Amino acid sequence: MFLVKNSYTILDKNLRLKTSEVDIIALDTQYHEVVFFEVKRRKTAFFGSPTLAVSPQKIKSMHKVARAFLKKHRYPCDYRFDIISIVGTNIEHFKNITWLT
Repeated sequence: MFLVKNSYTILDKNLRLKTSEVDIIALDTQYHEVVFFEVKRRKTAFFGSPTLAVSPQKIKSMHKVARAFLKKHRYPCDYRFDIISIVGTNIEHFKNITWLT
């Protein structure tokens, strides 16, 4: 898996909190940060980058799940929000997506 090969430890997948969801929660072992991932996949780039589908509302939704997860597990480290964009077989990793808000 892409994340494991890039020094991440998967903590949880498809975590839901009512209507909010995070696709993957992982520990970035290089920077010791908990990372909340949104994964977007497209067969082609015809309609643009999959990252365009991540709205400010989605990021707010991810924040809700992150707060609940961090409160429950009490990780003593920083956290961030990332996007994994997959177009065909091309995978891109966008770190710290706060620029979308």
